[in-house]
Amino acid sequence: TIAACSMLSMRYNDRSVLENHHTATSWSILRQEECNIFATLSAAELKQIRGLFVSSILFTDMAEHMSLLNKFKEVNKETPDWEPSNADECKLMCNVLLHSADLSNPARPWRIATTWAHLVGQEFNNQVKKEKEANLPYAPFMETNNELEHCKGEVGFIKFAIKPWWSHVVAVFPYLNFAFDNINSNQERYEENVKLLTDTTATQAPP
Repeated sequence: TIAACSMLSMRYNDRSVLENHHTATSWSILRQEECNIFATLSAAELKQIRGLFVSSILFTDMAEHMSLLNKFKEVNKETPDWEPSNADECKLMCNVLLHSADLSNPARPWRIATTWAHLVGQEFNNQVKKEKEANLPYAPFMETNNELEHCKGEVGFIKFAIKPWWSHVVAVFPYLNFAFDNINSNQERYEENVKLLTDTTATQAPP
C-alpha cells in the first residue's frame, strides 16, 4: 500500500495505513444512529473509550510490536501478577489484549492454527505476486513456494514473535497457559513436518 503510493497511504501519511483505515472506518460506522452503542455515554466517557479504541487498533500494527512488548515487559517485570493501577496502564492492558487476539492463531489447536496459517500464507503469496507484477519491492519472508518453506516460516514466526510475546501474556494471565501449551505443541508439529519434508526432498533428489 505504501510502496504503491495508494490513496490510503497518502490519506494516512504512510503511517499504520491499514490500522488507521480500520479505526476510522469502524468509528464512522459507530457514529451512525442505528449502530451507536456509545449513545448514552457522556462526552468525557466517549473521549476515554475513543482513546482506548484508537490506540488498541493502532498497536495491532506489527511495526509497533516491539515497542508494545517492551512497555508490557517494563510494567510487569517485578511482579507476574501485575494489574493496571492508572489510566495509562489500563490503556496499555487494552492494547496488549487486542494485540494478543491479533497474534492468537498459533495459540489455537493444531487443526485450526494450521488451516488459518495456510490461508494467511496464500494471502501473503497473492500480495507478493501483485507486488512483483507492479515492480514493487516485496518482503521475501512473505513468499513461500512449497510446504517445506511454509513450515519453516511458521517455526520462525513462533520462535521470534509469538513465544516472546505470549510468555509475558501468560505470566500476567496464568489462566491462558493452555494457549502457550498450544503454541509449544504447534511448534513441535511444524518442526516435525520440516524434518519429514526435508528428508523426503533429500530422498527424492536426483543422484
